[in-house]
Amino acid sequence: IKVLIFVSNGNQQVIVKSLTFERKELVSVTDAYDFIDAGGTFEVPVTTNLEYDVIIPEDAQAWISLVETKALRTDNLVFSVAKLTEGDTRIADVTIESKDKSRSTTFTVIQYPYIKFADPVIEAQCLAAFDTNKDGRLTALEAAAVTDLKQMTLSDYSFLSFDEFKYFTNVTVIPTNYFLNSNLKSIVLPKNITKIDVSAFGNCSNLTSVDIPDSVTTIGVGAFV
Repeated sequence: IKVLIFVSNGNQQVIVKSLTFERKELVSVTDAYDFIDAGGTFEVPVTTNLEYDVIIPEDAQAWISLVETKALRTDNLVFSVAKLTEGDTRIADVTIESKDKSRSTTFTVIQYPYIKFADPVIEAQCLAAFDTNKDGRLTALEAAAVTDLKQMTLSDYSFLSFDEFKYFTNVTVIPTNYFLNSNLKSIVLPKNITKIDVSAFGNCSNLTSVDIPDSVTTIGVGAFV
């Protein structure tokens, strides 16, 4: 922003002064970048008018001067994400900050693991229903995209464990009769479950205990009978 100031000394002489105000900019385009456990590289375009020098030859400084407004430029920063070999989803906030610390911008990198199923029967059914990219593996990101278990119709109830259910973090209801008559021995419920419907685990005689998260507000009649 350029402002002209006019000052009169009372003797019909006017002094003009030009002031330029610089708006410092440091902007990245995307807030978050998602990866599966294989890792990879990605570019972050950063638009900035900070962190560079302008060198003017000494013999030209009498007639060339720098107005302290720097032109915006876009730098493409390339980041590498290492392979996730073990553990759950990992998240990091990466900050780009000007050297004078006057401006900063932050984006989030999220890396989701492939889910390693213990039971091949439940794995096959989950892949058939939720493997959206058809690569033969299910990521925690694909599991988190599921909001309703009814998207998967169980056709084989011989599975013994479904501890990987914990990755289905946006499922809030276990439907009526969903695991009824299954051979289920072990299951880990997602943290956001709010309702276990009527007979959801009915006649699951092998199931000895279930850790029910604090988020559950409703347990239907005969849910575990």
